[in-house]
This record gives sequence, C-alpha cells and structure tokens, in this order.
Amino acid sequence: MNNLVKSLFAFLLLLSSTSSNAALIDTVTWNGTNYGLLSAGTWLDVQAEAVSLGGNLVTINSAAEQDFLFGLWGEDGTADFTFFALWIGYTDMVIDGDFQWISGESSSFTQFAVNEPNNDGGDEDYVWMQKWTGQLANGSTVTDGIAWNDASISYNLIGGVVEFTANVPSPSVSSLFFLMLCSIVIVRVKAK
Repeated sequence: MNNLVKSLFAFLLLLSSTSSNAALIDTVTWNGTNYGLLSAGTWLDVQAEAVSLGGNLVTINSAAEQDFLFGLWGEDGTADFTFFALWIGYTDMVIDGDFQWISGESSSFTQFAVNEPNNDGGDEDYVWMQKWTGQLANGSTVTDGIAWNDASISYNLIGGVVEFTANVPSPSVSSLFFLMLCSIVIVRVKAK
C-alpha cells in the first residue's frame, strides 16, 4: 500500500506541475544547511526554481550528505514524497566534459556509476543521483547504494534538491493543496 500512496502523490504532484517551473515540496535542515525538495522538471526548470527560492541545486560535498538527502527524498526514502532519482547541481553545460557545481562551490566528491559520465543519450549535461547496485566509476562496488548519471535536458520526471543560501521559504500553496488532495484520496483508498 505504501508504494500505491507514493505513486498517487507522484501522479497528483506531476499534474500540479507545469513544464516551466517546479514547486517546493518539503524542507529539512541537516548539519546546519537548509535543503528543499523540488517537484519534477527538467534540470533547467528545477535549477531556475531553486534560484528563485534563494538557492541552487545542491552541491554534494560528502557521501554522508548524499546519503542523507537520497535517504530522505530518493527512491525508498523516508519522507512522504520521494523520487526515483534527484537532480543535483553538477553540470558540464558550459564546457562539455568539464563538470562544475552550478553554485560555484568546489567539491572533490563525486559518485558516478561505472562508465559515467558518458553522453550516451546525446548531449548529457546534467547530473542526477539514483539508487544503484554495481560498480562505481572509482572502481568500488555498492549494493543498494547511490550513483550519479549524466542525462540530457529531455528528462522531466526527476525531482531536485535545492540547497538554500538564504532563508528557507515555505512549500508553495499549490504543492500543499495537491498534497492535501492526495491525503484525501489516500484516506478513501485505505477506507475501501
């Protein structure tokens, strides 16, 4: 039933989203940094919303930070709303092959899957993190771990993690409305 609930949330939230922007769904503070979960969109849409909220897509500085965020909002996460993959702020859209953090921060931490990044789907300039079992680009192997993949701009069913540099805004009214609607649907489904 839990997967049905998550699927209903995802479907209704996708209906509430337009292709031109993403909405803030949830917020959390971890190790003194504020983060938010943004609804699905292309990397550019989600990044634009992150900027409008006073942040950028997240810069991942450590395995602990990555594990916390994906463990909360990624596939099988502990939050009420999760995505199978999450956009992060790593991109090579300026110079192909030269990945940089969109925030301008420097971080030496990466966790690409084996043979990634690879532009396999064409011009893949944007990075998401996803659940992964297998080899990583650094040669290590993970089971039910996390790996990164570069993707093209055409993917628009991926949520994003914003790292705030200013005060944390509240989730949008439209997101809260649709989450309330989802709750009503879930109660009715469970009642049957």
